[in-house]
Amino acid sequence: MKIGILTFHYAINHGAVLQAYATQELLRSIGHEVEVIDYHNRAVDAYYEAMRFHLGVLLKKRKKRYLLSPILFWLQCRAFKKFIDSHLSVSARKYVQGQRPKQIPDYDLILVGSDQLWNLKITGGFDDWYWGVIPEKSKGGTRKIATWAVCMNDTEQVRNETTRIAKLLENFSALSVRESNLKEAIAPLTEKNVVQTLDPTLLLPAEKWKSLCKKPPTGNYVVAYAIEFWDKRKVAKVAARLAAQKNMRLVLLRVYAETGSLWDALHGCGPDDFLTYLYAASYVVTSSFHGTAFSIIFKKQFFCVIDPEKGNTRVENLLQQTGLESRKIGYEEKFENIVTIDYEASQTDSRLAAVREKSIGFIEQLTQKA
Repeated sequence: MKIGILTFHYAINHGAVLQAYATQELLRSIGHEVEVIDYHNRAVDAYYEAMRFHLGVLLKKRKKRYLLSPILFWLQCRAFKKFIDSHLSVSARKYVQGQRPKQIPDYDLILVGSDQLWNLKITGGFDDWYWGVIPEKSKGGTRKIATWAVCMNDTEQVRNETTRIAKLLENFSALSVRESNLKEAIAPLTEKNVVQTLDPTLLLPAEKWKSLCKKPPTGNYVVAYAIEFWDKRKVAKVAARLAAQKNMRLVLLRVYAETGSLWDALHGCGPDDFLTYLYAASYVVTSSFHGTAFSIIFKKQFFCVIDPEKGNTRVENLLQQTGLESRKIGYEEKFENIVTIDYEASQTDSRLAAVREKSIGFIEQLTQKA
């Protein structure tokens, strides 16, 4: 079967690119011809274009090192492009939101997801392609369109658009979502079965991810990884306390130079660098979903920093699935009593095994030829 993947493969975001790679490799492993559709959402492109020039930082009258941010972001873009060119099979033709081609290649199935394709704040509202309104096949005939571990983050968006979303769900032959709260939100809007599936990064064996790692750095260190601007400084401070207590160096995996020392940050860090530093870390402190996911995949000692007011549904859902809720900490964590994760005792693998089987079963059933 020829399958097209529709996702945020072009984002300068480690999790976004790695989940696209995971979906591609999972489908290839069960014998399908796979291509990532080079479709770009305008709001997402505009966000990264703004970050490229980083005008907001340049206008802030702070330290002169902020002026280097555009250069550092360029290094990161280059690292991402190198990884994408080497590891993703992307369609030859690029499609841009609003520029509607009459037809697209003859995919037998289009998988919409995973990642936050239904987060209306990220996509600037409803994006037709991400909601199944996709041009016909060039040679006619039928084609399946299904969601794959898609998520929204804020399910209040569903409650505000129930009529519209119910109509759009009719475009899909099958529905799978990543988080339980989204499943609960859309299940009443459709007669189709809504299946909760794992993020695709958790469906590949750890050895597959290790094969992408570079030569690991030497010495013991604590990795800090956060995505949101409002969150990065706080997470870095938490990680610094742990590093000081353990007498280890601190490695900050981040994109921009807005917090901490300019020279202790790994700018130009591509997806393979990200995997390498997490795999070799002694401890990981993160507030990111994929920072958490890869900590679990590599069986690392990790902590998830959760804002007590905002919460983090995606991360908390994953911790619940894996029986690792105890790894949640707040910004004021002092690490007075560090409990080591016993992955065998927590039965993380067995907890994930059933959901993995269900997730892969969803794909296998979907890709069965009529």
